[in-house]
Amino acid sequence: MNLKNCSKKFDARIEETSTSPSNADFPVAGHSIGFITKDRSGVLVFDNPVYDLEVETLDEIIENYSIEYEHDPEVVEKLGKKQGNIGFFLPSLKQSDFFSLIKKKGVLPRKSFSLGKENEKRYYIEARKIVP
Repeated sequence: MNLKNCSKKFDARIEETSTSPSNADFPVAGHSIGFITKDRSGVLVFDNPVYDLEVETLDEIIENYSIEYEHDPEVVEKLGKKQGNIGFFLPSLKQSDFFSLIKKKGVLPRKSFSLGKENEKRYYIEARKIVP
């Protein structure tokens, strides 16, 4: 994925960072989506997003790519730094906005939110496989 072409196509700007964007807060009026590659890290900033949620904006960008969803920022950073990969960091969905978003949008896009910590989800998935 060429970030320069991506930013032009989706009317975004790139803000470079010297540290992993998974640990930073990016207050912007529109959307901010952190990224990390082997050689770069930063934030894609969408000042006038078309969609309500950052996950919808990201879905538009990655729809033609083979992707793997990972909720652990450390894993995203590790995988994103591999040659030819890119990792994206979405801001957390605020619990206080959760029900108002459902009321406004109906069904939320896939991977919009995650319940629990990474290791808790792992056990939940394993338990679902064991218990019919």
